[in-house]
Amino acid sequence: MRDSIRPVGPLQLAFYKGMKGNYGAMQLNIQDPHYHCKICGKKNFKNSAQPVECQQAGHDSKKFVTREGCVFLEICSATGNNLYDWTNKINMALNIHDVGKIIFLLESGVKNSSVGIFHDPGAGKSETVNLISKKLQISSPNGPRAVDGGVIVQVSMKNNKTGDTTRHSVPLTASEVRTLNILLRKATERALLW
Repeated sequence: MRDSIRPVGPLQLAFYKGMKGNYGAMQLNIQDPHYHCKICGKKNFKNSAQPVECQQAGHDSKKFVTREGCVFLEICSATGNNLYDWTNKINMALNIHDVGKIIFLLESGVKNSSVGIFHDPGAGKSETVNLISKKLQISSPNGPRAVDGGVIVQVSMKNNKTGDTTRHSVPLTASEVRTLNILLRKATERALLW
């Protein structure tokens, strides 16, 4: 009975490039807009135009604030043929401004185009600011309409205290670039519930 089938919600977009043990894999997931407690970080995805109160002890009078949705990027390297090291993955939460930069690159078709996005996950907290830095670099290195021919996605994470750096890269073909572009456009609308 087709009427009894319920939608499962947005699914993950994944690219696996470790067939020969080279490169790695990346996954993208969308997080919907939600209410967020500034004190405890609890999220509430209740679809309501009214402010929601945090139910944590001591937070009863504190209201959640609204937060736009985002796209979560997870990327890791391959350790062998079709084997991926997800324990050493790098996560990045891409807001709509980050997504807009990526869409612009994917649609520009300019030779030697690239976009760099930098994140400090500890920003806003004095004890963790500038402790870790993450960089997403998407580049289109060849040809007059290079983006149409594919891109390379590279993500690095540096521990600024120890100097340790982790890097992962995944190449995307022209057809994968098209798919990614279509879904990122949809994600910008969904992130703001437009």
